[in-house]
Amino acid sequence: MIIDTHCHGDFSPDSGTTMQELVKEAKKRKIGFILTDHMDLHGYMDDVFLFDPKEYFEALEKYRSDEVGIGIELGLRHEAKEFYEQITREYPFDFVLGSAHSPYRTYDDLQYTHRRLYEGMSLEACYRYYWENIIHAIEENPYIDAFSHVDYPARYHRDLHGGEIPFESIEDLMIRGFRLMVSLGISLEINTRLLNEEYFVGQWGTILRLYKECGGRDVTLGSDSHRADQLGRNFSTALMLVKDIGLHAVSYRQRKKIILLVG
Repeated sequence: MIIDTHCHGDFSPDSGTTMQELVKEAKKRKIGFILTDHMDLHGYMDDVFLFDPKEYFEALEKYRSDEVGIGIELGLRHEAKEFYEQITREYPFDFVLGSAHSPYRTYDDLQYTHRRLYEGMSLEACYRYYWENIIHAIEENPYIDAFSHVDYPARYHRDLHGGEIPFESIEDLMIRGFRLMVSLGISLEINTRLLNEEYFVGQWGTILRLYKECGGRDVTLGSDSHRADQLGRNFSTALMLVKDIGLHAVSYRQRKKIILLVG
């Protein structure tokens, strides 16, 4: 069974669905999923994207099965490192997903969703900044199981740059980041959110080929869904990429890797 390893429910304030709705939709689509609700600890923000892990497991444990896992998406930040390490040791997550939603060591309100980041930088500078922060985040948080949406800025500057990724200008950083992930046993997420457009399918082909050249094999499939009807979106395209490039689609159970498909 294919597993969607990135979706959000009751404990993510930006989600519009419930665990019950996700379970129902997964059965309908004949896929499994791992819930990865947001945990974003920022020293400069209100604690909107925080939840009590004890309450999380008390509410969700009854849903756990071979088809449904309990995970977490950590918005990696330097000031959150010790807290994240503690909760991932103390609570029995099936899967720990790391993300870079904002610069790793910048103590202000700047996030990659903010248009002013892209208006104030060239496309090349923006992506070099993003990948430098990815590298910092992975270096300091080697306990994560996978790293999410490495194309993240493409979502938020389409009106300025058409969602372009300047691969030639950032290839050295991508190689460094992918080699670091491989050395630590961290899987790469194929974030399927944009894979309904041919342009972004081509981008992901470039990303995944470079990842493979760096020794990478294991990829997770994440819809990044915030509604039940987004669960497993564009997975047929993601699986085509996995097969064409020759990668392993994987999931996790009790922090152990499970191979779902060998391309």
